[in-house]
Amino acid sequence: MGGYSYRVRIRGGKYATAISKLALDLGYTIVQASDVIISRFNINVNNSAPDVTIKDSERVPGALTVMGKCSAVNDVVDNLLRVVEKEALVWRSVVPLHRVVMGIVSVVDGNYLVDVGGGIRALLRSPSGAYSMVM
Repeated sequence: MGGYSYRVRIRGGKYATAISKLALDLGYTIVQASDVIISRFNINVNNSAPDVTIKDSERVPGALTVMGKCSAVNDVVDNLLRVVEKEALVWRSVVPLHRVVMGIVSVVDGNYLVDVGGGIRALLRSPSGAYSMVM
């Protein structure tokens, strides 16, 4: 297929082999591969820093998280979707990687909401499930 210059690191369980195969077929370079992937695909050890990391989602069973340099992530996701014929649901964060976002917190019906502008409001949740107002 392609011949892309991005370096892709693939982590995770049951999808690692399939995603590695797709990435290789698309012409991406697999970096920091597991011994199993190196052996299975007969690729050279390459411990370069990745442009993109693909891993199992920590929140959604059966889902993947793709993160890294914005242009590289967009390229990899677009090409992977082209292969699966856009049969996947994709959520793209409006907040770039490693960014600090400031917002205004308000309380609505006992819920804490943060408004970051641009019509984007999110529900704030604590690990324990509760926040308290400090005056």
